[in-house]
Amino acid sequence: MKFYLKGLMTLSKALDDYGKRRLAEILDEANKALLIRGAPKGKENEAAKIINWSLEEDRLYIEIASGRYVRAHDALFRLRNALAASLGLSLIHI
Repeated sequence: MKFYLKGLMTLSKALDDYGKRRLAEILDEANKALLIRGAPKGKENEAAKIINWSLEEDRLYIEIASGRYVRAHDALFRLRNALAASLGLSLIHI
């Protein structure tokens, strides 16, 4: 079973240059650890993965693909929590 999600997160404010770099780091790290946590060893390819993202002012557009483990909608909530904790932003809409 494959899942594909296109999501939009509205941030509480637009990010400055440091925030944009930090966002890129967080999303890269998420693909390596956060989004595969919970998938059995050897089945990491069936976990969630960010396949594309873009930032326009205060809107983060994100595309996530996943298999049977760590489904795309759960990955989106994990990302929301990680971004809020790391960037100190409140995410108004998801």
